Amino acid sequence: MYTNNRDDYRLVFFTTWDKYQKKLPLEPVEAQLIKVILQHPEYHALLGKAEAFQNQEFALDENPFFHMSLHQAIHDQLSLDQPQGIRQIQQQLLAEYKDDHQVQHLIMQCLYSMMYQSQQSGVIPSDSEYLQKLRSLIQA
Repeated sequence: MYTNNRDDYRLVFFTTWDKYQKKLPLEPVEAQLIKVILQHPEYHALLGKAEAFQNQEFALDENPFFHMSLHQAIHDQLSLDQPQGIRQIQQQLLAEYKDDHQVQHLIMQCLYSMMYQSQQSGVIPSDSEYLQKLRSLIQA
């Protein structure tokens, strides 16, 4: 799934959705990805039309592939607890907000902010700064 080629990357989403619709067995990464896709019914029609949307240009903040990829990145971070401490912060946010998808979106805002800052500055993102941004989301 990890590639720098936009078309190949998008193809994973289209293929996963197609296999799911046809009730075909999914690879482990596809099984995880389908969980993200199912959380976003607003993208299902798009994913069913690979020919129409494979090369579609999207504004970054409206890009469904980028959005779902951030969900996947957050899942990976949480499963590995990398950066160390993110899982505990996520649990605290979940206790506060009671909605995993909402919590993922809160984390996503911080992740996107860190990625944007890094791209603009050319400086590798700081785990400690990222964790601090996440901690600032906790109200208690």
